[in-house]
Amino acid sequence: MSIYPGLPRYINEKHYDALYDCSDGATMFFWKNASKNMMLAYTAQLEELGFTKHQELENPCICSASYCKEQFSIHVYYLKKTAELRAIAQNNAILPTNPAEYKKLCDIAVTQLGLYFDPKVYTSMGYLIRLEDGTFVVIDGGKGFDYNAELLYNTMLEQKPDGIDDIVISAWIVTHGHGDHCGVFCKFATNYADKVTVKMLVGNDAPDLVYQSCLDGFVRHFNFAATSERFEGCVYMKAHTGQQFHLPGITLTVLYTHEDIFPDMMHNYNDTSLVVDAVVKGKVTKKAVRKGVTRFVFLADLHPDGAQCLIDMYGKHMKCDVMQIAHHGIGCYHTDLYMLCNPKIAYWPCGKEVLEYKNGSRFQRPHIKYLVDTTEQMIYQPDGNHTFVFENK
Repeated sequence: MSIYPGLPRYINEKHYDALYDCSDGATMFFWKNASKNMMLAYTAQLEELGFTKHQELENPCICSASYCKEQFSIHVYYLKKTAELRAIAQNNAILPTNPAEYKKLCDIAVTQLGLYFDPKVYTSMGYLIRLEDGTFVVIDGGKGFDYNAELLYNTMLEQKPDGIDDIVISAWIVTHGHGDHCGVFCKFATNYADKVTVKMLVGNDAPDLVYQSCLDGFVRHFNFAATSERFEGCVYMKAHTGQQFHLPGITLTVLYTHEDIFPDMMHNYNDTSLVVDAVVKGKVTKKAVRKGVTRFVFLADLHPDGAQCLIDMYGKHMKCDVMQIAHHGIGCYHTDLYMLCNPKIAYWPCGKEVLEYKNGSRFQRPHIKYLVDTTEQMIYQPDGNHTFVFENK
């Protein structure tokens, strides 16, 4: 790994408490019992070294900033509720998108894809977001079946604005390397790379240590950096907590990566899931709405340790309008997280079989019962594509 010479290791004479290999040539310095003033002191040192601020975020839970100098970047974030400070340095890193001018061609649309479903195997998860400039964001996409790749392609064909010939995916987010999430990326590249442009693959591949320590014995088979090359011109962006993607009509924020569990050991590979939220102007109603926002939270396959991280980091600020139930409804097991999210609508990337807790099913879980009892609408993957359109005028 290559770190910018002279990168600060001390803050007010306090040396970092731990060092973490984040993979992809990224290294994280970690301070416990930190403060916001420590972060400000650290970023001041970066600016003295000639680093330029690319992006910053502050809310009740996190204070973060990304800096760059030549080919080097460093992302710094302070978690207010846990008093932890992390600084992640990387050579040749791609930075997230900042706001840019665009011409509005259509309304925002968010779709849960009706991917191939086998009631005996709860696999596949995929979401599609149409942006106001007519380009798209894909979150995962499902298992590597021709059916799933074709469904994704045809859905984009149907949703792209009239007069736009080319399909452009501004960002394809792969939450983690399990085949039922990343598989369709490779299949889609094989079948449609000559018909679709993918600008950026977003994810955060875990280091070898995590693969070796996880209980599910998962073997790495999805190399983010190499796989991005399947689409000409596509770049791999390693995302970190607190970074934002300001895209036409929507803001995506990274809420969690495997880096947030450190210095604790990771026990389940599903906790490498990248967790993001998406905030859209407008409310989910039957009529066009000009005020308010809708917040989607995509939990991917998060398990209990990762869920506890989110609880510790954000608490009541996990509240959202639409929540993707973690790990297809068969994992996570963390009712407290779902109670904090308290969604009106639940995306269920699974079938109704998961709800058989009343009949003594092996899927009888308190978190399932909570969602059944409290949500106004449950959207199941096997029922086919389901799309929310935000008609903001």
